[in-house]
Amino acid sequence: MSNKRATRGDAIIGERIKALRQSRRMSQQTLGAAIGVTFQQVQKYETGGSRIATMRLLAIADALGRPITYFVRDLEDA
Repeated sequence: MSNKRATRGDAIIGERIKALRQSRRMSQQTLGAAIGVTFQQVQKYETGGSRIATMRLLAIADALGRPITYFVRDLEDA
């Protein structure tokens, strides 16, 4: 079962990343530089167009100053 397509859960995580990034007044380019990807990849993460690997999500959480659980809470039904 290797489904690599983005899911509703991926979109929810992306929405949370975008909201937190914007509340920090951080650009996609700045976040991308902090986690080692392009701003285009950050866009894909934020729209749920690309799945986020666990270690990349950990880097995002660190860059945005939140625990990783902030992004994945309440996703059981997503």
